[in-house]
Amino acid sequence: MLKPPGRPLLPLLLVALLSACTPSEPDDGFTSLPVGAEPPSSAPLSQLLTTVKMPGITTHMIFADDLPAVLIVSVDPNLYRPLLSAAPANGLTARAAIKQKQLSLVLGSGFTEHASSLQPVGLLKVGGQELSPLAPLGYTRILGINEEGLSVVHRASYNPDLFHEALQLGPGIIEDYQLDISAKDLERPRYYRSFAALCDTHWLVGVTLQPSHLRTLGTELLAFFNQQDLRCREVINFAGDRQALLAINTPDQLIYHGDLNSPKVSFLGFKQQ
Repeated sequence: MLKPPGRPLLPLLLVALLSACTPSEPDDGFTSLPVGAEPPSSAPLSQLLTTVKMPGITTHMIFADDLPAVLIVSVDPNLYRPLLSAAPANGLTARAAIKQKQLSLVLGSGFTEHASSLQPVGLLKVGGQELSPLAPLGYTRILGINEEGLSVVHRASYNPDLFHEALQLGPGIIEDYQLDISAKDLERPRYYRSFAALCDTHWLVGVTLQPSHLRTLGTELLAFFNQQDLRCREVINFAGDRQALLAINTPDQLIYHGDLNSPKVSFLGFKQQ
């Protein structure tokens, strides 16, 4: 293909790469995600969470304007092992991921080229095998799994020997214990969000129960950490909107917020040791 006159190739290449790292998402008109339990229950999510009795698992709810805003699950690293599930091109449902690996908890999803794509964007490494290479632009955080559990490094600090499994995500909502999302984020559309946090004694995973800005979510989480006397160094953003999902597989019920049945490219899961 000939280069258009007056348009240097390098800026065009950079635009293409940045576009690939920005999934297309619907606007604020997107209204809801599936929420509930299996077997079915008429109880609201806040009531369902009171029935979760699992060792090393604690559920929390953040309220905003008297409405449920954020669901958080605390995970004891001594009792659960993190792992990634992925199926590039074909996709994998949360239901299938839970069944295949007997997961107690699943969080989704990794990023894709666009909302309806199942092609991963950025690093995806599962079971020691790199399924998608590191993207030099775009998402700056690498969530990795090794013998010590979960870790996060900046993209520039990643090397292939660090982690047995890894997923490129971003942005970092909180980095080095500080909110790292500017006020400009409040001018952008709101979306459902899913996230993972690395705290001094526990891992946290969560999902927003209504569309949210990343800055708003970060502010709410910092207030929650202060209230719970938690020190959380990193909070990292997963793909949002229709991709946002959190499911808790209890001995008696599967409690979820997000679509259990739509294929997604990757999940972070936790399996009881």
